[in-house]
Amino acid sequence: MLITLEKDKTAVKSIEDEIKKKANITGLRTRVLEDSARNTIHIRGMDALCEKAEVLEALEKLIPGVGAHLQMGEMRPFRNNTQAITININSTYLNKILAAEEIRIGCTICTIEKKYTVNKCRKCWRSGHLERDCKGEDLKERCFKCGELDHKAKDCTNNEKCPLCKEEGHRAGSGRCRDFRRHLSQLRRQESIGKSAIRRQKSSQGPSQFISEN
Repeated sequence: MLITLEKDKTAVKSIEDEIKKKANITGLRTRVLEDSARNTIHIRGMDALCEKAEVLEALEKLIPGVGAHLQMGEMRPFRNNTQAITININSTYLNKILAAEEIRIGCTICTIEKKYTVNKCRKCWRSGHLERDCKGEDLKERCFKCGELDHKAKDCTNNEKCPLCKEEGHRAGSGRCRDFRRHLSQLRRQESIGKSAIRRQKSSQGPSQFISEN
């Protein structure tokens, strides 16, 4: 028997107990089918003394019940003596959290940002597409660390050098790579345009009208 309801583990347990009691069933098993589509967000700017429990409390205040639908990473140091945390969350709740843009945790206003996934080609090492769609140069035989042809990355003793940027100090497709940053900026810009369109649409609808009957 399949019963469909909101992903509420407390409700599932209540229904399980009721079925057992009414139908005198033993060995009944239930499980909550979670939304498999998960997204990652970063929350940044918590003070140096902030703990995970405070982050969860703030998220629950923003969206009651969301705690059962997310997985929290560990607190980590961020710039200016602040902290950050990475959270995996069901797609159902993603937009609700992102819509807030900021969240108060303790006495600090912290930023919420979605982690963007940039496609990376294993053939040409450029961002923005996958190998099956690649029309670029095949760099598979080159060292991924320095870009040279006569060895592999595991044996490399050279400094890091990106063959895409022609610059030392980073590998192809890393966070310092201009090609990667360009595609990441495009994704952020597209999402920003989408958010702006939604805000304009809501604004054009105007405030809700309430008619009082006396």
